[in-house]
Amino acid sequence: MSVFKGISGHLNSTGKFGGLIDHIIADGETRTPDFRLTMSGNPMLLTTTFHAVIDGGNGNTLLDPVEATLGKTRFAARGGVVRGKGEAGKTIDLNVTFHEGRIEDLMRLAMKGPPMMKGPIQLKVKMVLPPGKAEPADKLQLSGSFLIENGDFTSATVQDKIDEMSSKAQGKPKDPSVNEVRANLAGEFKMSNGVIEFPSLGLNIPGADLDLDGKYTFAQEAIDFRGKLRLDAKVSQTQTGWKRWALKPVDRFFAKEGAGTLVRIKIDGTRDQPRFSRDKEDPSESRR
Repeated sequence: MSVFKGISGHLNSTGKFGGLIDHIIADGETRTPDFRLTMSGNPMLLTTTFHAVIDGGNGNTLLDPVEATLGKTRFAARGGVVRGKGEAGKTIDLNVTFHEGRIEDLMRLAMKGPPMMKGPIQLKVKMVLPPGKAEPADKLQLSGSFLIENGDFTSATVQDKIDEMSSKAQGKPKDPSVNEVRANLAGEFKMSNGVIEFPSLGLNIPGADLDLDGKYTFAQEAIDFRGKLRLDAKVSQTQTGWKRWALKPVDRFFAKEGAGTLVRIKIDGTRDQPRFSRDKEDPSESRR
């Protein structure tokens, strides 16, 4: 498959076809034991069964559907590979729905190194790959929505930060029982030019809710998010010792919209070394 820019692997296919030259019906199966994207290089088993309608005159192909399994993830794709009027090449245009998704499979396919999270994912994607000489990673356009329930972070650094945030959010700072916290994520996304943007992204962990928007840049593995953090605990309850008592007078300034604490935050850095901090644009800064 390396004749196609951006992907590689050894494809085996069996099937049958028949019909008229401008309406060929093809049904079959494929197996690629080492399918991978060149931008990540992680090989994965990809199997498919397909039903396609092909115009032998211009090569336009309609897929309805392709049922595929990538690792442990099952999904269905419908759409086509067609040449639009005036186009020099063909555009791949697919709608993809994941039946039994695993976030680690998708991260392993798209990112270098091990996946940063494990867990089930519900996902709907619109994928468009227009013609042109640019690398597929630069041309690929994705948009859709997702839901991850009970996700596990595989990076010890990230997990420690999530555990720390959850313990403070519950008013139990440094409580060793708050450990290996799982997270729920939901949001919308769009990807182009090697950058995935999240117009809305929600993260829920015990004691805290994050509402964010921002982006992730694949080449630099860079994170840049901003939003609101709601905690069940009051500001003073996130601390221990003398700080807990010293902060009690400011609790009322941050107890807003029904939350024990409501602040604006930012998350930046890299996927392996994220930084959590107060957003400098937080209006409450002007009061201090």
